[in-house]
Amino acid sequence: MSGMVMVPAGESAARTEAPRGEVFYYLRSDGSDTPQRLKWRVPTYMNWEALQVMMSGCQVADIPLIVNSIDPCISCTER
Repeated sequence: MSGMVMVPAGESAARTEAPRGEVFYYLRSDGSDTPQRLKWRVPTYMNWEALQVMMSGCQVADIPLIVNSIDPCISCTER
């Protein structure tokens, strides 16, 4: 079993601040070398929800400026 890392059973969550907002991590383990659940939430994903409010009543020409105002990271949301 050399090289294998056993993660203690349980769950853990962590948050950290990123340039676009809060990044959230969650890990659940049953004590084996493979996590039962691993999830992270990047700030851009949450910022997409705000666009519905921000674009209410706007003109089509305003959309690129409004979307760029949340500084989206498309690759982050595709994880």
